[in-house]
Amino acid sequence: MKLDGRDLTFSPWKRRRSESKGSHIITRHSFSEEFDRDIYADMDLDINTKIAALKVSASLVSLVSRTGSEPFFKGSGTIIESEEVDGTHFSTILTSASLLRSTPESDAIPDDIKIDVYLSDGKSSEGQVFAYDFHYNIATIKIKTELALPSAALRFLDDSILVDPSAILESSQLHPHSDLFKLCPGDMVVAIGRHFDDHCDLMAAPGEFSLDVFKFDCKELFRATCQITKCGIGGPLINLYGEVIGVNFYDHKCTPFLPINIAVKCLEHFKKYGRFCRPWLGMEMTNLYAENLGILEKIIKKFPNISEGVLVEESFQAKAKAKAKTKTKTKNDPLSEATLVQRTLPTLNNIMSPNVCQSGPRGCHQLPNQRKVIEGSPAESGGICSGDVIVQGGDKDVRSFLEFYGMIMEMTGESVELVVLRETSGQRLQITLKASETSRDKFYRYIYRVSVLVDVYVYYYHLFIRWPLPEECTVCVDRVRW
Repeated sequence: MKLDGRDLTFSPWKRRRSESKGSHIITRHSFSEEFDRDIYADMDLDINTKIAALKVSASLVSLVSRTGSEPFFKGSGTIIESEEVDGTHFSTILTSASLLRSTPESDAIPDDIKIDVYLSDGKSSEGQVFAYDFHYNIATIKIKTELALPSAALRFLDDSILVDPSAILESSQLHPHSDLFKLCPGDMVVAIGRHFDDHCDLMAAPGEFSLDVFKFDCKELFRATCQITKCGIGGPLINLYGEVIGVNFYDHKCTPFLPINIAVKCLEHFKKYGRFCRPWLGMEMTNLYAENLGILEKIIKKFPNISEGVLVEESFQAKAKAKAKTKTKTKNDPLSEATLVQRTLPTLNNIMSPNVCQSGPRGCHQLPNQRKVIEGSPAESGGICSGDVIVQGGDKDVRSFLEFYGMIMEMTGESVELVVLRETSGQRLQITLKASETSRDKFYRYIYRVSVLVDVYVYYYHLFIRWPLPEECTVCVDRVRW
């Protein structure tokens, strides 16, 4: 991109590389594809990215799963724990449960699965499956070695930001030795992976933390703009101190990641109880600061002292009704879009299966039945409404989504007393919420988009499929660098 003759993509770290122009056919979405092989990847890493990657590199491994001699998945993982038992060293590797799936639809691992683990020095070891969870799509693999292996430093995230018009916004990230690492939109992060070839190459893709949406339905996933490839799945997302803050998954436009807070709490629960913790509330939430400006203004007018909290997002029907009140008919628009949605969607619901997620004409992702508080869910039973702001759980203030979710994970199966602020009535309410366990039919899935033509409007529907991977394909590019 150029502006007034200036190249806005210029980087002082960019080096001259061999380049071939013309028509080139390259393979995309293959396990053999490294982070920086084609022209679209960021090949020129700055020194901060390199240093951060090197800090965690000794704890980064490559993993290959196979049945018999045929591999079916190749990814990355992080050594998060090491211990010595009677002179033998055991290391625990955190990775993606996609490593264990022979097919995207499977909920079980093959009986004859073998895991090959490749360390940073190129040596290999046989891995044993210790634990896995297909809901959050994480797994841990154990390996046995003669020497102790270094474990990565893990840092829990703090995703709270004050919404205080009188405050002066200061630098948000904390010192690396603080208990929590504050992550704000725009903060630099790095996705790390290790290739499975003979060289076991270290790979890094810098990017930024972002609030934008992506295809996965897992509401606990965060998003980074890093561009990785399939072999980076299960690898760590790190901050610039080299601390692990998340587990990476794959999307061709970004890197969704599960915050390390949730992954660690899941593993701690498994060690203690022999099963994973999967709470289900039946409502969609976001941090208060992430809501749109109009909603924030209304909330702060009613509750001037509020600056943090978790907001229960507004339902699709409510947004459509509000839009219908303000949108008028025109010569080219005889029927308003919102009215069409209200009239058409109930009919379409009758022909759609329960496993289908649908949206309005603009293709905005919605949950089944277009509700952010699901009918019959613990949230609805407890009296939670869309637009409520959760500010207290038990005797603790609720500052952010991750803090609230961590609290609920610890109380799955129990009731928790909440304090919510209801903007529509200006009330401060006490609500009892039962944190239910997620059943297998509610496990998270990937959203596959299909379209249906209704009269002159195209409606986009999204079928839920379990964490699939894009198929390997070939594309044509006009130049390649190496």
